Amino acid sequence: MRMMKRSNHMLWIASCSALALAAPALAQEAPAAQTAPDVEYSQEIIVTAQNRAENVQDVPIAMDVVGAEAIRDAGVTDFPEIERIAPAVNVTQDANYTRVTVRGVGTNSNDEAQDQSIAINIDGEYLNRPNILNISLFDIDRVEVLRGPQGTLYGRNATGGAINFITRKPSTDKFGVNGTVTYGNYDLINIEGGVDVPFGFGGLRLSGIYTDRDGYFYHPNLNARSGTAHTVAGRASLRLEPADGLTIDVAGEYAEVDNIVPLFASVNLNAPGNGPGPGCALNGFVEIGPLTPGTQCIPKNTNFLSKVNRESYDGPVPGLGSNKQRSTAIRGRIQYDFGPATLTYSGGYRDTWQDADMSLPVTYQFLEFSNNTETQSHELRLNGGEAGGIQWQGGVFYYNEKLDNVRGLFNRVIGPNGSFINFFTRDTEATSWAGFAQVDVPLSDTLTAVGGIRYTSDKRTGRFGNYGFRFNSGPVAPTTPPPQILNFDTDNDKITWLAGLNYKPNTDTLIYAKVATGYKAGGFDSVGNYAPETNTAYEAG
Repeated sequence: MRMMKRSNHMLWIASCSALALAAPALAQEAPAAQTAPDVEYSQEIIVTAQNRAENVQDVPIAMDVVGAEAIRDAGVTDFPEIERIAPAVNVTQDANYTRVTVRGVGTNSNDEAQDQSIAINIDGEYLNRPNILNISLFDIDRVEVLRGPQGTLYGRNATGGAINFITRKPSTDKFGVNGTVTYGNYDLINIEGGVDVPFGFGGLRLSGIYTDRDGYFYHPNLNARSGTAHTVAGRASLRLEPADGLTIDVAGEYAEVDNIVPLFASVNLNAPGNGPGPGCALNGFVEIGPLTPGTQCIPKNTNFLSKVNRESYDGPVPGLGSNKQRSTAIRGRIQYDFGPATLTYSGGYRDTWQDADMSLPVTYQFLEFSNNTETQSHELRLNGGEAGGIQWQGGVFYYNEKLDNVRGLFNRVIGPNGSFINFFTRDTEATSWAGFAQVDVPLSDTLTAVGGIRYTSDKRTGRFGNYGFRFNSGPVAPTTPPPQILNFDTDNDKITWLAGLNYKPNTDTLIYAKVATGYKAGGFDSVGNYAPETNTAYEAG
């Protein structure tokens, strides 16, 4: 798997001559401490963090809510920039993969059979792959960042929290046009806008974004820059209100991303004072695999970053890499309020194609020949009750993800035409379904008890093909079947729950305490299966 192969590559470099340092860390100074955007709480802010519209002051969840104006003012146009406006969120860009943590909880892996620890949704469409998170974010109405386990309402892979993006919906009664044009350093050009076209029983909104920017990082040995950004995306949103109590939202979206990923820097570990020394005792190296014959070192606590100019540094010999993505998505939401309760369906389908070639120190390239992801998610939910009384909801959820990957680690100087150090295929499929329920029960005029439960069942299968070392193959994919094929499968289920008390002495104050559990699905790598992750959080606020 990708991270595993990469770790082997790191060990090889550590034992020979160079250490790869993550380019994003080299690329920019550590950001100053972030502060949350000022929020005027005298103005009612409506959120849907609990699958119902309510004032943010009445929601017993530690959360950040960022509106369209703050998003626009901060210049947020892609996922990594979210941390500008949400202090609890940290986004790390590992070449063409995006890692997300909320309050320090996240997943430090890009493996095909590994899931993320933060549930990310766009209008109810669930996103899981770290490469798909590179999609362009535009025409956003608000962002809700829910901190802590959200295992009851958001289910699997929400051990660290959930991030909800709510896009702008069409106006059904007013024609309107909006747009912004931004020019900045590194020749940044950002054009974003939309138009609302209402009609008799609904409205249509067409929106889009164009972004182009030169690279942040200059590489003197290549006389070139990396870290460029080029995005074109568009969305057509339709809202229909054909009958009283019935609302239908449908959106189709297409996005193209064509970037030069930030190049990695390297340090010569054979230079005096840089190596791990005997027994991995020097310069922050530590030994791993003590039961394996010999000594294996990893640069766990090294501090070579301080010696590298983060704006200008030599890049790997293979030169600039690239990351091209094409993503098509269809999302829908149908809501019918029939009085005693409201029935809601929300779901989405997404197909993403990616072609990424990454240069690695010193003479390596990670070449992708196929990286396709197809996902779909569906939720059917019934909400009932009213504010001040018993409020309840229950529903079912289904998710399916199919991955198709063909890639390898190539070295151009081994053999006349170059050789693949390894070459492998990774085909996986994950299926998840869940049933959930939550209820708020008033115990008095000021005190409410909250309880929720969710059952989740996960299945994942994998077919891993391994070609091994391919001498003098050239940078081309093999046409014969893999000589070694491993088949994996994993089957997990889990019950998650929450229990809490909400005390509201007046309309402006909410004091709450709760216990919530989270669950992250298990998986496998080329060694075997690993178990699910669970956590329990105690929160008061």
